[in-house]
Amino acid sequence: MCTRAISEGLLWLALAPLFLGASPTGLKGTAKVRVLGGVAGSKPVEKVGRVTFAVAPVVEEQPAYAEAVFVTAGEDGSYAISLPPGKYWIGSPAKARDPQHYVPRSGAIGEQVVTVSGQDWTHLDVVEIWWAP
Repeated sequence: MCTRAISEGLLWLALAPLFLGASPTGLKGTAKVRVLGGVAGSKPVEKVGRVTFAVAPVVEEQPAYAEAVFVTAGEDGSYAISLPPGKYWIGSPAKARDPQHYVPRSGAIGEQVVTVSGQDWTHLDVVEIWWAP
């Protein structure tokens, strides 16, 4: 019940600027898939595309995984999510769902922490990295 109330509270905070006439804040950018080859000297292949990643608020310097929302970029790689100002962890949906048992696989979202200011959208490109044999 508490987690639901927190999630509903975050949703309200994210949507409030739209209802109150203020400029929305949040994250926007491009999601990319990068494939690293297993052959020495091969160049990485990178393209924009439909990538799903998790966004969780950082509370007391730790990601609040239980409050994560999942974002899927469009076919052109673009995404935007309204968020209230604060610190956010960006990473793999699998880690957000079960951080204690998470084991990276051959493809993973590059984890990062970003601060959303109260002034405008924060630009962040998200990269899902895959390793080829």
